[in-house]
Amino acid sequence: MRSDLSFTDISRYPEANQSRDKSSNYYPIGRLGDDVEVHFLHYKDEETARKKWYSRRERMNMNNLFVEFSDRNLCEKSHLLEFDRLGFRNKVVFTAQYHPEVKSSVWLNEYISEQYIKNIYVNRAVYKRHFDVADWLNGGSGRVSSFLKILNNVLEEEEWWKFVDVETLKRFKLTE
Repeated sequence: MRSDLSFTDISRYPEANQSRDKSSNYYPIGRLGDDVEVHFLHYKDEETARKKWYSRRERMNMNNLFVEFSDRNLCEKSHLLEFDRLGFRNKVVFTAQYHPEVKSSVWLNEYISEQYIKNIYVNRAVYKRHFDVADWLNGGSGRVSSFLKILNNVLEEEEWWKFVDVETLKRFKLTE
C-alpha cells in the first residue's frame, strides 16, 4: 500500500483490456510496484485517480481494515484460499459455490448455477440475505443466522429490517 503509484495504458489481464475496448470506457490503470494493479473504474484521468489514491491512502488505518472480495473476474479456487490466508482480521469473500474450507467465504446460493456471483452492489438484497454489513462493521461476524435466512425468504423486500434493531436481533440470536 505504501508503494508509489504509477500508471499504464494496458492491463496485464487481456480480459480487462478487451472489456475496456468493447465498452469504450477509458479509465486509468494504476500499478503499485510490479505485482498490484489498481483499476480506477470511477475516474476519467490519471491525475484525479492519483490525487484520490494518495488522499485516501493517508486516511487508512492499516490496523482496522475491512476487506471484501468475490469470485468474479477470473477468480480461481487458489485465489480464494490465498485470500483466506491474508492477515486481515476483517475479511469476507462472496462466492457462487459452497467452499467450507474457505473460512472467510459467504456462499450466495442464489448463484449456485453460475460460475461466479453477479453484481451484488446492483442487487443488494442477495447479499443481505446472507451477510449483515452493519453487524460486521460493529465487531460481529456479519453472518446471518439460518432463522433470518428463512425469514428473508418469507418476507418480500426484507421490510422487517426497518422495524428491528441490532440489539433485538442479538438478544434473540438472530445474528451472530
